[in-house]
Amino acid sequence: MVDRKQMFRSFKKLVQSHPISLVFAAVLWGAVFVFSDGVVSPYVKDSTSLSSKILGMIIALTIGFFFLAFSAGGVLLLRRKWLSGLCCVAVAFILYASLLSARLVRGDRFMFTGAPHNEIAKIYNRNPSQYSDDGSGARLTSLRDDCGPPNGCACWVVVDSKHSSGVDKEIGSWHTPNASIFPRDTLPRQFVIVDVRQISQSAYSILGCEADWTAWKPV
Repeated sequence: MVDRKQMFRSFKKLVQSHPISLVFAAVLWGAVFVFSDGVVSPYVKDSTSLSSKILGMIIALTIGFFFLAFSAGGVLLLRRKWLSGLCCVAVAFILYASLLSARLVRGDRFMFTGAPHNEIAKIYNRNPSQYSDDGSGARLTSLRDDCGPPNGCACWVVVDSKHSSGVDKEIGSWHTPNASIFPRDTLPRQFVIVDVRQISQSAYSILGCEADWTAWKPV
């Protein structure tokens, strides 16, 4: 069993001895992680294979060292060991950036929702009148998966010329919606969480998911 306190002390000692070298090592490790998780991982289909286990170990080490570096950096800065503390924070930042970069390389549409929102906007702008609410109240129109949404999610357009539905307050990244235009108690569930952006003065692009996938985000 790994002694976490001993591991933390050993890491802190390493940072104090070779702070600059550790930053360069983090850059190299981050590049390895982006290549392995962002480029290689999508091609590894067998979860029981040696390749999959190696990739899993790389991910676990990266996440583990991120938290270790962040914690050690905070402790060292509080003790006014500025160089070591700042280098440790830099290591944490580099590792976190590599985690995000790998997701970007993989085309993760749950973490980076810009692409599906852009597709929704293109679909809407081709024929805005098709989605008009005709002044009778907010209108929610399903685009199914035409925007290439994340797994377990779907694409929608809301047109609300009177701004009476509350959709304006829902603009933002993944969250649990409160506006009544997003029914949450009906089956099948489609709006457990939403990601909302504004297309025009009265139109909004919506990504709605059947479950709260934010609980499973790796970073």
